[in-house]
Amino acid sequence: MYRLLSLFAFLFGFAMNTSAQIKVFDYKVGWKGKWLEMSTMSNAERTESCTILIGQDSILAWYFPGAQMAKPITAGWSKVKGETMAGGFIRNGEVYFFLENEEQTSLRAMRFNPTTKLTDEHNISFDWKKEKLIDKISNNNRLLYFTFNRKQSVFKVYDFNSDSSYNEIVFKPTSDVWESMKFGRTNETKFVNTDFDPG
Repeated sequence: MYRLLSLFAFLFGFAMNTSAQIKVFDYKVGWKGKWLEMSTMSNAERTESCTILIGQDSILAWYFPGAQMAKPITAGWSKVKGETMAGGFIRNGEVYFFLENEEQTSLRAMRFNPTTKLTDEHNISFDWKKEKLIDKISNNNRLLYFTFNRKQSVFKVYDFNSDSSYNEIVFKPTSDVWESMKFGRTNETKFVNTDFDPG
């Protein structure tokens, strides 16, 4: 049986109060199943936002062009089984978001231009099974994955700032830093390869 989902703008932070009345964005979706995932992102200046809703077999995006309540621009895609949201951002008026798969072997990168209504997608090979995922964040026009490889004693940052590639930044602590950290003797952070510029 299909469910009708009412999505309200106050969930996304887009309610506009007009003399004791609240103007609300309402969108009805007929989807099967009970599983949903929702994510909201904005550009660096926080003047645009996009809400992504992921169902069992479909993905919907609502792009809001400004702080004022305006009719959103909608786009949709099909979802691959087992995909979940990794993160995303808005840059130069385009929405970028990334979906990770259960096998942890790649990310599906989606790009949506609300002005032209054009969408694009790429599959980025990205195998992090042998590394421990510490965290991932979306900020300042990029998606960052932080991982640690215990066998190689290497800390890595994967920097996704486009829909087709990523940069890999490797930090390998020197042996004296490892020893100091083991015994809690210092808070120093001496790393090899400090070319990373978070922007």
